[in-house]
Amino acid sequence: MSKKANIKENKLCLGKQEMIERMAYFTERRGGTPMNGRVFGYLLVANPPLQDFYSICKNLDASKGAVSNALKELINFGIVSFERKEGERKRYFYIDPEGWMETAKVEVRSVTTFKQLIDDIIKIRGNDEFKEFRAQLEQFSDFYSVMSERLETFITDWEEEQKSKSA
Repeated sequence: MSKKANIKENKLCLGKQEMIERMAYFTERRGGTPMNGRVFGYLLVANPPLQDFYSICKNLDASKGAVSNALKELINFGIVSFERKEGERKRYFYIDPEGWMETAKVEVRSVTTFKQLIDDIIKIRGNDEFKEFRAQLEQFSDFYSVMSERLETFITDWEEEQKSKSA
């Protein structure tokens, strides 16, 4: 292999590694663990898309325990699944597009739940002396109400669009 081809290959690896780390950072900023983000990111950029446990550990330079915990969480979230090849005990992990989509919809719809929590807090607080704070809470409630309605409309429109594309 020529030196030039070797450099190009390394850039691709560095590009994938950068994407994995960006996903780790994104996941951490949203309250997840960086390792969940790394495993998720790795499975998104891995070729082939099916990866065995030891390949994930090796490519992420991560401990078996950390990768195992991340995979368990990602499977519980519904965004990663696994399969076994005939005659093998090894599990091959992959991104589950349908599970990921359902997880995304549940997450988007959680806005409605959060809005209800804010409304319940407003009720519990009653008409206390902190009028300015109550007004701010009511503004948040209104914000989440509009967001919830629009996101639900978006999901419905998107699903209809997908149905018409596959018809």
